[in-house]
Amino acid sequence: MKKVIALLFCAIALVITSCTPSNEEKAEKLVKETLKDYLYHPDSYEPISTRVDSMFIDATTIEPIMEIGEEIKDLMSKIDRCKRKIESAESSMDLWAPDGYSSQYSRGEYARAK
Repeated sequence: MKKVIALLFCAIALVITSCTPSNEEKAEKLVKETLKDYLYHPDSYEPISTRVDSMFIDATTIEPIMEIGEEIKDLMSKIDRCKRKIESAESSMDLWAPDGYSSQYSRGEYARAK
């Protein structure tokens, strides 16, 4: 009796898995749906072959990319810091701009900002 139930269970599992479309069939269906939106005559398109491949990431290529990304991030923060310093100095220059009534102190502040 147990063998019959196990055989029946295996048969049901086989039928269920054979009814689901494979990855290639899913990909072909998605391509057909997408082509209907973009081609004038989608019926004229006939795929030669469809092969679904998995993508692998090599860890040795990611590490240098991450290091370069960190360097870029550091450089961008330095650039932002310099921009803020420039803006601050320009506003100080505007504030301490010499005129006919400037004191020695205000001329010194202007020179430091410049």
